[in-house]
Amino acid sequence: FANLVTNLDFSVGARVVRPQSEEVGIAHGQSSDQMLLSVYQENAKLLPGDLISTSGLSTIYPEGISIGRVAKTWQNKNLGIQQALVLPAVEISTLRYAVVLTK
Repeated sequence: FANLVTNLDFSVGARVVRPQSEEVGIAHGQSSDQMLLSVYQENAKLLPGDLISTSGLSTIYPEGISIGRVAKTWQNKNLGIQQALVLPAVEISTLRYAVVLTK
């Protein structure tokens, strides 16, 4: 069984990989080629092109695994959070091999 980052049932703690950045949120699978990143910090700054990796805040995924890059950002005023469309770090449809993480 493999759970792709774009799977609708997938979610993982995520962080922005940028000097001086402290933005941490949750990345959720959205479709075959994208994810939704939600950052619950009021003063969060997400920028197109930002690299997103696992945060290491869960016991399932270690910190620093590349998830993808921010393609588009917006402020969700209804929820009071910053959100971003994230494109996977790799083209999922071309993968032939995968590494399985175990405890």
